Amino acid sequence: MHWIDVRKAIRLNRASPVKLPLSPVLTPDNFLELFRSGGPLPTEPLPPRGICEEMLSKSSGIRSQISYFDLFVNGLTETGRALYFGMDLYCGILAHKTGYPDVESGDHSFIDDYIEFLIAHNIVVFNYEWFDEAAERWRMTGKFLGRLTIRGEQLLSYIRKLQSSWSKWNRGMYASVTQERFVRILFEEDAQSRFRLIEEYKQDFNALADAADNAAP
Repeated sequence: MHWIDVRKAIRLNRASPVKLPLSPVLTPDNFLELFRSGGPLPTEPLPPRGICEEMLSKSSGIRSQISYFDLFVNGLTETGRALYFGMDLYCGILAHKTGYPDVESGDHSFIDDYIEFLIAHNIVVFNYEWFDEAAERWRMTGKFLGRLTIRGEQLLSYIRKLQSSWSKWNRGMYASVTQERFVRILFEEDAQSRFRLIEEYKQDFNALADAADNAAP
């Protein structure tokens, strides 16, 4: 039996018919690949300590010294209810830790593994297909802002619980290891020219829409 992820094929090329390839062939040995086509499969549940230990052990190497734990606690936002990821987050951590903000080829594999880790352990809910489409279609790393799951909230509570009894935690230095960061839109230097363009478009919208309607067959 042959198979293809029709949703993904349509999403990447809506104008073309979906062609069923002669491979892969579905067999008892590879049937899980059918389900992996929509994203990483769930893994066996771990207690919060086990997840933390895995997050701390997964590092992008000596050059950057960034772990899954760094990405997780620095990506918390919305009072800790949500998790953000984007290359701005990764490069920001990279710059502060190493003074070297440039991304190398191995970083992308590390980031992909981190995203798959979040999904496999059911830590956050977001649109993985949309995130994956950025890589498939435009060869770029996507962004997401997703709500923590119950397991994600349990992980966050565990980290905070350990911190509350931590002798090195000086409340006067910084509020918390898990203090939220703010996700915001940055306005470019020439933002005023774009604002003027938007205002002109608003004023001319009816004329543009009427012209388009009259030109329609």
